[in-house]
Amino acid sequence: MKTETDNLLNLKVDTTTFNTANQQRIQVDANLEASILLKANSSDVYTKTETDNLLSNKLDTSVFN
Repeated sequence: MKTETDNLLNLKVDTTTFNTANQQRIQVDANLEASILLKANSSDVYTKTETDNLLSNKLDTSVFN
């Protein structure tokens, strides 16, 4: 019984090691969430057609120069 108990105690995770790994996981999760929030919404991005239309309708500055 003592040997079995000793073997099981040897398998336990050190609290400091667990806490360090857990903090690292929490930071990775926070970084991932921040990256997702920074991702551009499709409504914030012009399509090629929209860009082409805006460029074709731009003001010709040579008229004013």
